[in-house]
Amino acid sequence: MTITSQQWQDFSLGETAIAPKHFQEWLNSAVDPEIIKLNVRSVEGREAYSCLLYSDKLQRTNTGVLSRGIQRQYEFLYYGSWHCSGVDPLNNWEPMLWGCLKPNRPRFDFEKRKHIKYEHPPKTETRIFLLDVPDHIWQKVSDRYGIPIADEDRQRGFWHWVWKNNVPIVITEGAKKAGALLTAGFAAMALPGIYGGYRTPKDEYGNQIGKPYLIPDLKHFATLGREVSFCFDRDVKQKTIRHVNKAIEKTGFSFSQLGCKVRVISWEQPQKGVDDLIVAHGADAFIQAYQSAPSLESWQAQSFTQLTYSVNVTVNHRYLGEVAIPEEAKLIAIKSPKGSGKTKTLEGIVADAIASGKWVLVVTHRVQLGEAICNRVGVPYISESKDCEFGRLLGFGLCVNSLHPKSHARFDAEKWRGDGIVIFDECEQVLWHALNSSTCQRQRIPILRQLKTLLGNLLAPDSKGRVILSDADLSDLAIDYVRSLSGHHCTPWVLVNGWKPGADDRWRIHNYGGKNPSQLVQALIDHIAAGGRPFVCCSAQKVKSKWGTRTLEALLQKQFPSLRILRIDAETIADPSHPAYGCIGNLDAVLQQYDIVLTSPTLETGVSIDIRGHFTSVWGIFQGVQSEATVRQWLARLRENVARHIWAASYGFGKVGNGSTSVKSLLASQNQVAKANIRLLQESSWDDLELNPHPESLLTWAKMAVRVNLGMNHYRSSILEGLQAEGHEIVEVGENDDGDAIKEEATAVRDDNWLEEAAAISAAADLSDIEAALLEQKIAKTPDERRKERKHQLKKRYGIPVDPDLVLKDDDGWYYKLLLQYYLTEGREFLQQQDSKQLQAQAGSGGGAIWMPDLNRKQLSARVVTLENLGILDLLSPDNEWRGSDEILQTIAGRAKANAWQVKASLNVSISEKDTPIAIAQKLLDKMGLSLEYLRREGPRGSRQRVYGFVDPGDGREEVFAAWLQRDAETANILVSTPSNIDSLSSADTDTELTQPVSTPSNIDSLSSVDMDLGLGVHPPGSKEMFNSADTNIATPTESTPSNTNSLPSVDTTNTESTPLTTRTNLRQRAVEILAMTGTWLKGYFYVGRRGSRHQLADISGFDGIFVDEKDFRFVNRVG
Repeated sequence: MTITSQQWQDFSLGETAIAPKHFQEWLNSAVDPEIIKLNVRSVEGREAYSCLLYSDKLQRTNTGVLSRGIQRQYEFLYYGSWHCSGVDPLNNWEPMLWGCLKPNRPRFDFEKRKHIKYEHPPKTETRIFLLDVPDHIWQKVSDRYGIPIADEDRQRGFWHWVWKNNVPIVITEGAKKAGALLTAGFAAMALPGIYGGYRTPKDEYGNQIGKPYLIPDLKHFATLGREVSFCFDRDVKQKTIRHVNKAIEKTGFSFSQLGCKVRVISWEQPQKGVDDLIVAHGADAFIQAYQSAPSLESWQAQSFTQLTYSVNVTVNHRYLGEVAIPEEAKLIAIKSPKGSGKTKTLEGIVADAIASGKWVLVVTHRVQLGEAICNRVGVPYISESKDCEFGRLLGFGLCVNSLHPKSHARFDAEKWRGDGIVIFDECEQVLWHALNSSTCQRQRIPILRQLKTLLGNLLAPDSKGRVILSDADLSDLAIDYVRSLSGHHCTPWVLVNGWKPGADDRWRIHNYGGKNPSQLVQALIDHIAAGGRPFVCCSAQKVKSKWGTRTLEALLQKQFPSLRILRIDAETIADPSHPAYGCIGNLDAVLQQYDIVLTSPTLETGVSIDIRGHFTSVWGIFQGVQSEATVRQWLARLRENVARHIWAASYGFGKVGNGSTSVKSLLASQNQVAKANIRLLQESSWDDLELNPHPESLLTWAKMAVRVNLGMNHYRSSILEGLQAEGHEIVEVGENDDGDAIKEEATAVRDDNWLEEAAAISAAADLSDIEAALLEQKIAKTPDERRKERKHQLKKRYGIPVDPDLVLKDDDGWYYKLLLQYYLTEGREFLQQQDSKQLQAQAGSGGGAIWMPDLNRKQLSARVVTLENLGILDLLSPDNEWRGSDEILQTIAGRAKANAWQVKASLNVSISEKDTPIAIAQKLLDKMGLSLEYLRREGPRGSRQRVYGFVDPGDGREEVFAAWLQRDAETANILVSTPSNIDSLSSADTDTELTQPVSTPSNIDSLSSVDMDLGLGVHPPGSKEMFNSADTNIATPTESTPSNTNSLPSVDTTNTESTPLTTRTNLRQRAVEILAMTGTWLKGYFYVGRRGSRHQLADISGFDGIFVDEKDFRFVNRVG
């Protein structure tokens, strides 16, 4: 817009006179001329002084005149400025004295080394810009939100109307941007700077002494339920992004604490300011950004994916190539796209290190990934290190699960000092695995301690060590965590490869909608029929999954009996009789032998398939288990640019904790449940437990968790947005009914296979406890061995004979539902015993420290007591009938709604104010596999009610409860009869299966083994000796211990069924008796003799336990 002579004449009258160039400047920011007239004027000379320098706190002479120093400092004001102010919300909406000036000749700040564009009154409190609004703009805002303007509102003004009616507001930075948004029809106010909206109380020394709070102007608008949207600049400078994020978090949280609904607006277009966006793309571009703005919580979770550290080197290469890292760099962070040769770059770094005599440690989150990377970079994996000529001398690779002294790696971070390199490839997933994976659960605290020591040693100022973080999705989170965990906040050296695929490299991704992937599967079948050779990614492998690898294999074999199909999942790669066994190290050669390849998450990361001209397409079925980042990694395993076809669930179910996308809410939930669980145990011995031994680790866990939860909330869209951000093209496939027939066929195939597998498990040979424990240690297992192991696990878990029906019910998650009902009802007296054992086991491995998320996953007390307090027991009578109006149901619903947050935290059940009493009861009962059954309607027309009754499920759970009761009673008797100087049985006792899943519903890819860490646990210092050293033959663990994970130690298993020994008077025999009764293994430290008057502590961590039968016991190794 260009100013006209008439407009200049109109705006040159009276106090609103404004110079043409100032008027044009505001017009160029898309501000309505009437808004300019009401709020902006041109000033110069002493008039400019009076607009800016009015504070009584400024230095003045005795006559009240500003000191010469102040006058000289601001003499640039004489050359003219424009001045803008607004109305005062704290003074009856009168014109505000406070405002800002933009000088024609801005002063230069020598400290900041830049010109100061805008000046605000010095020595005064920061205010906000509430620009006066003409009637036509007011009407525009009214129309947008459907809020009428009354006559009395006209008298009080626009901003009083906004305040009174809780009109949504937009907060931006700078008066011109507020003017542009008002012009577009939004109630926009402006801060003079991003940090201007809140204050932080500090003492005289500058130390924070309280929580941040809103400035009075903003607090005036912080009314309950108001929608507050932040619209700050879209910066590209990493440092500025961090500042903007911090300001939004602080100010936004203060608003949310007062009951406001906070959102954060951003846009994809390159324009920095919102006024520039509107000028370049029109108001519709902002409206689109406004409508899609996420909540503050979601925005924070999204911000955890950003990399805002200063970048030292930026490249734009298809393949990363060699990297010249400065000699002084200690923490090296490399972000480069998938398939850009990051591992190739690491090869050079490792080769240089080894040539210089430096040791190298490669840490990954999956064994297959570790073996593949180690093979490429030239260091042995841990299982090979003993046979390698330099072996452990110059390092090796290992999974983060093994980063502790009791692993087969016997890792001790104190020995990894000096001039060495630690490489964390796929570092985001490695760190998340260490913090959250169930496979790290037993040794979580030791792993985190070793990680902390390792990083501290390498990044210490006097160390020559290096830490390399490499990931296509590298974020601040990984770097922040490594820095804080190490205790040395060294500045990272960051390399970013900004390459994105061009027209020849970007994928063409066909996105299939619908509630299930049947349409995609039909298209896959059509593709194969036309001669296509697909590479297929399935998020499930279980036989119960309709769209998992096993069902698809059977379905495609039926459709194409002459084609060669290879299934690669957790079962086949561990089955010596299967073609997939050992294929990871030679994938390119193996895959070319097959027409169709079906993969599970076993191949989701770290593997590079470089063959070309063989596969014609990549297909993905993602049911909401893996994170959206993992899905994108998986689709990139095949490097060749062939068509991609994907189906993803709309919402994922792999959420963490209470599923929140707020760090504060997630941590508060964890803390509340953990404290409740410990308090309910009613034992003073737990008072000294350390619930947060690694604050930096727990905070990082929470940040990564909300990132996962956000992706699960919008699973399909998160995957597609991530792929688009990587530069790929999305092609929407229209929905049709082509897949209806294949859905029915897949269901039939799944059911047949499932029943066949259940029957095979039921018919498998029985194992003794010792045989099962030995089999568990084998990595490679045949299908027959897996079925034997599964049958034994089910037998130990349920305590009843295993038949096909039990297998099917267990696959459907029956166990966890029974467990909750059992300890709520028949087994209530044993709840404390059960949870105490679990807690003792965790505290033992952590040396008195507990990882809170693991504790809450294991403990049952809070869940049981929550159900009790809600009154759910009142519903379990089969003789009663229930209506929504009944007092008991009304009471349960009232309690659940009043304590919805606590119910979500402890039971992971969401309660809405809209839920009816019947709906709430059904949600709670469903946690136990129970329900109220609809019986009939009754009552007069117009006020009829549904009548429900509790019906016994008749699924055989009573038999299981009877077995559990007997087992818990026997365990309780053992604990009572055990001398006080022998620790109680650990959580890995014979009823450990009650808390460790055979087949975890939320992880439908891998078969989780039953926790067989059976024994007495770790004995605390000061307890009396258990064994006389003269009666034991204790070997010394050596480096030569066999490491072949597929072989078994030479143990005589003849007559292995353990039977009680006759009672002996000495302590040693009593301990052996207990061990024989339970058929357990021991781990840890044991008192084996005396030295003078002191107990002698023997470390048997190099051994796996003590083999016990009715004749003897001895220390043995379960190698691997």
